[in-house]
Amino acid sequence: MLHVVQSGDRGGVQRHVRDVALGLRARTAGVVVGQEGWLTAQLREAGIPVVLAPSLRRAVDPMASARAAREVRQAAEATGAGVLHAHGIFALLACRHPGGRPLVYTPHGFQWRDPAHPPWLRAASRVVHRGLGPRLAALVAVSGRDAMDAAGLGVPLERVHHVPNGVPPARGPEAPAHRFPPALGVATRLVPGKGLKEAIRLLARLQGGVELHVAGTGPLEADLRRLALRVGVSTRVRWLGWQDDLEPFYRRIAVYVTLSRKEGLPYAVLDALAQGVPVLASDIPGHAEILAGGAAGFLVRRRAWEDAAARAHTWLYDTQAWQDASRAARREALQRFALAQMLQRLAALYAAEGG
Repeated sequence: MLHVVQSGDRGGVQRHVRDVALGLRARTAGVVVGQEGWLTAQLREAGIPVVLAPSLRRAVDPMASARAAREVRQAAEATGAGVLHAHGIFALLACRHPGGRPLVYTPHGFQWRDPAHPPWLRAASRVVHRGLGPRLAALVAVSGRDAMDAAGLGVPLERVHHVPNGVPPARGPEAPAHRFPPALGVATRLVPGKGLKEAIRLLARLQGGVELHVAGTGPLEADLRRLALRVGVSTRVRWLGWQDDLEPFYRRIAVYVTLSRKEGLPYAVLDALAQGVPVLASDIPGHAEILAGGAAGFLVRRRAWEDAAARAHTWLYDTQAWQDASRAARREALQRFALAQMLQRLAALYAAEGG
């Protein structure tokens, strides 16, 4: 199996590729990446072959796309890969001539679902996916929404496989201790659309010294700091910067808060559940799929800030309520989003395709 991904920068797609490549090492011929980054460092450290395809980049450029397709074919021949697995639309375009090899595709969210993209790009994404969809040996959907969308692309239903992202079990005691002093937390890139301003405004509704721990960096940080100062919570926001290891972050917070407008099946929420941290999340499909049971999380309807503040207050100050939610969180992660289960299902799929 040769995995193909456009960017090596750290993100959910790269986390997924790393976990699959390392977890199914015996089936991994290598990983083709358009640019260096966190992913390539992780793979090389683990001894996974990495092939750079300089023409594979995030750009609507037919000439570059054609060059990337040649680079991927050359990589497949050099590594002896029997199957290609493209992650994301630009990787899919680079794999459109697989040289007789079965092509597996994981979209990690379709572009037309993201209002941040311009209309022409969203329309182009539909055209590309409808053109290449029928040629896929398999489409792997990490979310239920992706699986439903795939049905409109001409991909036969028997070739659509819903395999949710998976996370490893947490280390530590099964019986959690309530975290105090009370703190909310969010780990994400500090960019528009992630609901960070809403998280700061939610903090302003909570009294008693509640803090918000922010793990991440990005261009929105200065604006967020100004907002925190304006609403009177600047001394209660901890800016942690980029965290290579988020486990200590999850151990310090009592509630994970994510109020983003669009997500696929976000790893940060899955990691929070695995660490026994209940989740306060915006009511969007990606969050709703994870928190369907209700015991481990609370879905915040648009502008329902009083409800959000009330639930956060309960988890922050009611020890029994928090412990019940914490146990439910770990149980959800273990039963529905286990890394071992994800790898087992992908291994069976690869074997069926000859990879």
